[in-house]
Amino acid sequence: MTTDAVAGFSDLERQLLDALLAGDDPLLEGLRVQLNSARVSKRDLDSAGFFTDLSVPDSVAPVRPPNFEIDDVQFELEGVEGPVGCILFVRDGFINCLEGYTYVGDWPDSPRLKSLSYDTGSPRDLELLGKVWREGRKPSAP
Repeated sequence: MTTDAVAGFSDLERQLLDALLAGDDPLLEGLRVQLNSARVSKRDLDSAGFFTDLSVPDSVAPVRPPNFEIDDVQFELEGVEGPVGCILFVRDGFINCLEGYTYVGDWPDSPRLKSLSYDTGSPRDLELLGKVWREGRKPSAP
């Protein structure tokens, strides 16, 4: 993965994070503020995907609720059969880990984004997602 020298994010990680945090919602805005100060602390790659651990300085405000996931982004990578998924984990009020994974097949050595969409539809249904974040309920597909 090509890496951004300042924060340590690959191009793909940055594209996924931007998509996961897109939208006019105070919670997403707080997470974008965290992302602006975040750095990669660790990255694990395997044949099915990656885990990228993130660190955010203590000077940045946490969000509420403190523990949830954002996982409504589906995407396709060049050379990978079928859709690929990702999850952004928020723990103790801070962005904590980005996971990317294949449903079938191996993760490519040099992943390149082919397409990206939201499980909740187009445009993204932030009201439905808010129920997950604030009430702990899993949304149903549109």
